[in-house]
Amino acid sequence: MSRMIRKGMSFRSNMFVGSALIHMYAKCGALLRAHNAFDKLPIRNVISWTALIAGYCRHGNVGKALGCFELMQHEGVSPNEITFSCILQACGNMGIIAKGQEVHTHIEREGMLGKWCMLDTALVDMYVKCGELAKAKQVLDQLPDRDVVTWTALIAGYAQHGSGKEVFHYLDQMQYEGLCPNEVTFACILQACGNIRALKKGMEVHAAIMKRGSFRSNNLLGTALMDMYAKCGNIARAQAAFEDLAFQDVVSWTALIGGYAQCRQGKEAIICFQRMQLESLTPNSMTFIYVLKACGNTQSTKKGKEIHVGIIRRQENSIFGSALVDMYARCGELVMAQNVFDKLHEHDIVSWTALISGYVGLGYAEKAFRCFEQMQLEGVSPNDVTFACILKACAILGNISQARRLYSHIKRKGLLENDSVGIGLVDMYAKCGSLWRAQTMFDKLRFRNVVSWNAIISGYGQCGEHDMVVGLFNKLIEKGIVPNQVTFNIVLNVCSHSGLLDTGQLYFHIMSSFYGLMPTLEHYTCMVDLFARAGFFDKALTIIHKMPKIPDYFPVWTALLGACQKWGHVMLGKVAFRNALGFDEKNGALYAGMRNIYMLTAT
Repeated sequence: MSRMIRKGMSFRSNMFVGSALIHMYAKCGALLRAHNAFDKLPIRNVISWTALIAGYCRHGNVGKALGCFELMQHEGVSPNEITFSCILQACGNMGIIAKGQEVHTHIEREGMLGKWCMLDTALVDMYVKCGELAKAKQVLDQLPDRDVVTWTALIAGYAQHGSGKEVFHYLDQMQYEGLCPNEVTFACILQACGNIRALKKGMEVHAAIMKRGSFRSNNLLGTALMDMYAKCGNIARAQAAFEDLAFQDVVSWTALIGGYAQCRQGKEAIICFQRMQLESLTPNSMTFIYVLKACGNTQSTKKGKEIHVGIIRRQENSIFGSALVDMYARCGELVMAQNVFDKLHEHDIVSWTALISGYVGLGYAEKAFRCFEQMQLEGVSPNDVTFACILKACAILGNISQARRLYSHIKRKGLLENDSVGIGLVDMYAKCGSLWRAQTMFDKLRFRNVVSWNAIISGYGQCGEHDMVVGLFNKLIEKGIVPNQVTFNIVLNVCSHSGLLDTGQLYFHIMSSFYGLMPTLEHYTCMVDLFARAGFFDKALTIIHKMPKIPDYFPVWTALLGACQKWGHVMLGKVAFRNALGFDEKNGALYAGMRNIYMLTAT
């Protein structure tokens, strides 16, 4: 370029060359050089202005981009469709809805809406990213011609907000207009399936993708499939999707590690992390965050500390501060969690919430509340995730007056309609024994997903309302909500305590046969308890022999011992007693249970 200038081909006299130079510098991230080149132009047209604005937008400098946009118009240069698209992208990324609406008005005034597909999509996408989904749909409805890209922008928005019903509705509408989904559309639909745990629908989408033959060569779809199956609790299918990929890069490895971490299979996540490193792939930020989560889930303090050391060597401690706090807290290392937190340069809402969540997770509800109060004293305002955590602390304490104060705080913040907060309120009121308040909050939820259903069903179960539990579970099925492993754990536990033998067997059967959910040790224990309480010890033993890692689970032996105490089954009681002692030989309840069995048979 310098050689060209020396030969007399100066970019000052050539608008095309000048704009190209600005574009090159901006794309390379040399924004200061780009702006200097721009300032040297004798005449700045829409192309040179847009090149500079696009550069600032691409690198996240929204303030500069908006400033240039205003100055450009002040100088009498009218934005084109590319300029508007860049500004809309910036508004969406930063959630600046007011400016986005202003630009929307400008576009309509210029008569540009519906004439440029790129601009139409950018407008829909801006409203989506700002959470204004109804407005995004309104814009799409105004367009004379809608293509798959514009439809996908809307579908992506509803997928990100967990609105699976709307995703499937608009997919059907798009196809009704004769448009076929592309790879991005399929990825969004899979995301929606994962968010609402719609395993059956996700498998249908998987089959449609396979028919198109575009899966193996497309890592975007492969990663989306892995994420969907993991969120639906079917990590085996997620692993299979990973193995079917033509090549495994750091993104797909990270998705697999994240899947195992989400399914609370931390050991497997850590193994994947080690395998990935053996293949000479460098972990990215998300990889570290997922593996730290896995370490927390498995309480692998040693491995977590090793990763922490690696992070310090990379001089990226601040990036992973919140993840490190969370990992140490989950490992029960609250002193370490607090130390990491104290050393952070800045205590933002994420790190505060991680610390609060750590205290809540270990049952230190009062300490969680003190952190909650200190956070606000330091000027950090709680968000929806923070409130969801502190609501759990309130549920632990069972303090209804404290619950009312939290409700008032949430109402003042305008978060009553937030789904995660709403679910937290349902759970808190239920655990505080205020079922009518829990039911009222549940009825007010805009979107009732499986998590919210689990909260209300669990509440009735804890209060001994077993008929309501069964009724709500059946209602959940009728509404097309796909139950997850937590749902089945709740209802099977209720069945075992209320003696609903046939119902419990039915639920246990459909869990795997219809919904494709693998029973966990908790589910097996519920069935052992159900059969043993009813006196069917042969069936209880059959279930025990089907369990993975039989000797490694304490609750199954205590459940069996309790049933033997009820029926006076000495021989089986001895087996249960010996296995339970292997976990806790000083547990007085075990000795008391065995004594009661002997006393019962002696009379």
